[in-house]
Amino acid sequence: MHLIQTKAADLYRCKGVIALQGSDEKHVFHGVHEQIAFAPVDEGWAEGEKRVCKLVFIGRNLDKPALDKAAQACKA
Repeated sequence: MHLIQTKAADLYRCKGVIALQGSDEKHVFHGVHEQIAFAPVDEGWAEGEKRVCKLVFIGRNLDKPALDKAAQACKA
């Protein structure tokens, strides 16, 4: 959320897939500037599919080390 509050004008696009601890649902997010949508995917994780978190941020003047550190801090 801090990224959106401080860099919304520089954050052109973001998207990702997220595995939440304790949930069998696959979640996705996507956004443009301040408009972010987050929801579970209807089909969920396929049997045997590795549950991963992948995040993509497209923008200018983004601090990659800070983004990596923030993402790592969310891992359970």
